[in-house]
Amino acid sequence: GRQSIEMLQFVKRMSENGHAVIAGNHDNKLINFYKALNEGRIHVSSRSSSETAMEFIKLEKDKQKDLYKWLLELNHYYVKDDFAFTHSGITYFDPIDTPRSFCLYGDQRHKEDRENIDQDYDELKNKNINKHFLIRGHNSLTDTEQTSVVSLDNDIGFKGGTLNCLRLEDCIEAKKQNPNANLQNLII
Repeated sequence: GRQSIEMLQFVKRMSENGHAVIAGNHDNKLINFYKALNEGRIHVSSRSSSETAMEFIKLEKDKQKDLYKWLLELNHYYVKDDFAFTHSGITYFDPIDTPRSFCLYGDQRHKEDRENIDQDYDELKNKNINKHFLIRGHNSLTDTEQTSVVSLDNDIGFKGGTLNCLRLEDCIEAKKQNPNANLQNLII
């Protein structure tokens, strides 16, 4: 959105107060912008990234550095009980060997491959290869029938949809009662 820097500062305060925060692809783009800026060049990868970059350079230098340092320290996933959180959709998740770039951008770059990403994750969960239920963002859910993945992004980026939330405690309880429960009805 148009208030990306304010949102980052808000989320940074949340993390400083004990909330779990994970990095997303635009956080990584801002990191790359700051690195390039310090090397004396300007590098942005999209219109939305350039809008955020322009707001970022309006910050005082110490605030830029502080925000940059915080972004560098963000984890690319979070695990709580039987749930894994990543920014993007992935086919497979293991905390030890899933690359950071997959969690930020997704592991299937071609549009035709992404159309089944949630179904693919669910199939591997049902085979006990994926050990966690996945909560993610980045794009809308690609399969509403599967029961292993929830997306908090409902076409917000390109179609003016909504960014959703849910209570993790409700998800944990629902899956304890029924591992095949569809968590979509818990979205707020």
